[in-house]
Amino acid sequence: MTADTAKQILMILRGSYPAEGWKLDGDNAKAFIASMLMQLGKYPDRFVLRAAQQAIDASPERIPSVPLMAKMIKAEVNKVQEYKELPTPPVNEAGRKRIHEMLSRVQKGFKQDPKEKKPPSIEDLPEDLVDYIKRTFPNMDDETIMKNADIFKDGRACGMRMGNKRCRFRYDASTKQVDLVVIA
Repeated sequence: MTADTAKQILMILRGSYPAEGWKLDGDNAKAFIASMLMQLGKYPDRFVLRAAQQAIDASPERIPSVPLMAKMIKAEVNKVQEYKELPTPPVNEAGRKRIHEMLSRVQKGFKQDPKEKKPPSIEDLPEDLVDYIKRTFPNMDDETIMKNADIFKDGRACGMRMGNKRCRFRYDASTKQVDLVVIA
């Protein structure tokens, strides 16, 4: 609170209590303002003005004291606001049902029965790729072909070249692993 606010409160009190206004003149006014600054100086002006109004309403026949105003300010400062829940928007049941159905469809897509899943087989590969592999490695079994299918696809996709160099497939029978190697 500032000295100007204290002077305003003094003028409000003089106007509100004309019969007792003489008590707030001269040295008494200086003492009242000094008391207000000392006891209420740490509070913001808006709290002090609001407390002065409440004190006037609380004691209509006598000039309110500074401790009464301090008590009202402390009560205001320490008051916990009541919790108020924010209003919730109305629920659109048709939209809720539609979203629930969409989620159910997506969840069903993720949940596949083990019976429906079939292991990858040689029939899943392009027929021309299988013919090429069988011609290149006639003794290779279907399981090894499936294990190395990605390398065969990559080799065919790059045209059996890495930059300017030609490549070929190298098969290690002990590990059943196929590699794409550069021909020097």
